[in-house]
Amino acid sequence: MPAIWTEPEHARAEYRRAGRALRQQVIPVADDVINNWRSSHSYPLNQFYMVLKSRARKVNSNSYVSQRLKRLNSIHAKLVREPAMQLVTMQDIPGCRAILPTLADARNLVSLYETMDIPHEFDHSKDYVGRPKSSGYRSYHLIYRYKSDVRTAYEDMRVEIRIRIALQHAWATALETIDLFTRQALKSSQGSQDWERFFVLMSSAIARKEKCPEVSGSPSGKQLVEEIRHLNESLGVIERLRSYKRFREILNYDEQKKHAYVVLKTSIEQGEAVIHTWGFDDTELERAQEFYYLQEAKQDGEVVLVAASRARNIRRAFPNFFADTDVFIRELQEVVGAR
Repeated sequence: MPAIWTEPEHARAEYRRAGRALRQQVIPVADDVINNWRSSHSYPLNQFYMVLKSRARKVNSNSYVSQRLKRLNSIHAKLVREPAMQLVTMQDIPGCRAILPTLADARNLVSLYETMDIPHEFDHSKDYVGRPKSSGYRSYHLIYRYKSDVRTAYEDMRVEIRIRIALQHAWATALETIDLFTRQALKSSQGSQDWERFFVLMSSAIARKEKCPEVSGSPSGKQLVEEIRHLNESLGVIERLRSYKRFREILNYDEQKKHAYVVLKTSIEQGEAVIHTWGFDDTELERAQEFYYLQEAKQDGEVVLVAASRARNIRRAFPNFFADTDVFIRELQEVVGAR
């Protein structure tokens, strides 16, 4: 039995109104209109996900691909950060991501999209590898508008494809892990100046290793390494990241079984990190979405609804939820010469 796909139930004007109301909230709380808009992106997202998975594996069989709907707090933060943004024009409510082993692989996958037809409208692209964000974020983004003569309810919905390599993903994972455990918002450039500076410099160090452009204004040579070393020592970066790996995991599904959708939730309970996971099969998309929104509304942790072929791929695609920063720690040790 195939998944039952949610369709938009309101006019675009109503979604715009809901987005304006969400922007004004201090603590984001979703209503049925916003949740319907998010859920309605699941079908277009799945179509792009299947194509991305096929093309990524064609480039390198060791790539892995995931999909997710944007979390409410991330939608709220973006609306606040970008006053001209509207809920209905937000390009990354549905997003699918490919992680590839090498930069050449990532570039080859981008080239496939540039040269091969896709039955949807290309909107625009962003090259954050050639031009890193001021925060240090680096990835390739491709944005499309969904087109169909059959599924007209989803016409013009935007879907974002992100393509990056393992080291770029490790950097983003470490940043999101620090955000989670220190209650910062470095991902939105709202956090401690020292932590922001540290991640900018580490992004430049990784870019230098890849022979790619560094973040504008970064120091060069020994000065870069010395500043990273100083911040690592003053912030206790390696020790912190290692300590965050101690958590209690509560599985609510069989890891050996294939699940189409998984809800992940990481919270701090009595000073201990706890990870809850729930699995849903391919006929339970609507139930999975309702459960996800219920957990999100509790506002007692970070929660995400994702799709991947098996549980082990969830860990690879979303290591920040498992505080898995081993790759980043090894890279930092190499930069500062620590062991």
